[in-house]
Amino acid sequence: MNLSTFTTNTANPNLTRAVVKQFGRWTDWQESASDIANYGADGGVSGFIYYTDTVKFYEENRGNIHALARQMMDDFGGSPSLCDFVSSFGCVDLEAYEVEDAMLEGESSEDYTTVANALAWFALEEAAREYVAQVEG
Repeated sequence: MNLSTFTTNTANPNLTRAVVKQFGRWTDWQESASDIANYGADGGVSGFIYYTDTVKFYEENRGNIHALARQMMDDFGGSPSLCDFVSSFGCVDLEAYEVEDAMLEGESSEDYTTVANALAWFALEEAAREYVAQVEG
């Protein structure tokens, strides 16, 4: 499979391309996607380690990340709001109202970096899951 085939067959091709670009080389992505899908991003993943990188990635892809999250929420009939959804992430120790405050206040919020990082990792992990599903599918 090549990058174009992979991204075309994902829920959000533009976001998926951005994830792979942020990660690095396509061949490295192919080798690492399974580990990311199985173990998550918190162990350290190229391009998604430092807050400076994850916050920038989130800010550059905010609309696509939010769209993917909302699509997942709809598909699974889960959280009533994006803030509830994000507060349920294992890497986020915040209540939904704190997530909302961080998203509304942006960088002036002390929790903004946590929320932005979590959503960047969410995009990374979902892209990895989609890659694994396509390879195994």
